[in-house]
Amino acid sequence: MNKKKVIIISLSLIIIAFLIYVFFIKKNEPVQIEKQTVKHETVESIYKTVKANDCTELVSYDKDTNVNEMTTESILYLIFNQMKKDKVLKDSIELKEYQVSVSKVFQQDLWPKEFKNYIYDGYSYSLNGDTITREKKKCSSQKYVSKLYGYSSKDETLEVDVAVAYIKNNKVYDLKNNEIGDYDKNNINKILDKGTIQVYNYVLGNGNYYLNSIGSK
Repeated sequence: MNKKKVIIISLSLIIIAFLIYVFFIKKNEPVQIEKQTVKHETVESIYKTVKANDCTELVSYDKDTNVNEMTTESILYLIFNQMKKDKVLKDSIELKEYQVSVSKVFQQDLWPKEFKNYIYDGYSYSLNGDTITREKKKCSSQKYVSKLYGYSSKDETLEVDVAVAYIKNNKVYDLKNNEIGDYDKNNINKILDKGTIQVYNYVLGNGNYYLNSIGSK
């Protein structure tokens, strides 16, 4: 066997050995999964769908409550916050506009098919058939306030913590009606540290975070 053939055979064996290594050895190595990092801008955007609205009452949940067990008022509150964010709130709203906003908050079909006189942000809303209509409504003396308190994420879940309270007669109360301070416009963020911490839990699906449950700390 001449020297040229020996070199060719040797190179062929090396290539075959390398291919076997890649196919069998590398195949069994653990796959590195890129961890999801939630941007602060994403959380701020989500917060807009749960933040307190001046004259709309908030329902407080002492224990972690799945979206399927939430009250109709809670579901509508989140939907209308999303609709406000989507800028579709007006005197006459098409059912399709309502449903589009719902699909951004809930992964399940949770939207109320009919409601009357739901009070949100100074208006009374009613859904009848394919249209939502509204009438001007005077707000109560109770004003709700909130701030983004914190957030954390793991794998495909996201927890958003929101500090909530209400103001009445220049006093600030948590959602259990405990007085937590005198109202001071310039100091309300600090007072909210003593407020009720609502915990909103989300799951990631198709690039969007959907609400899964609400609780408190």
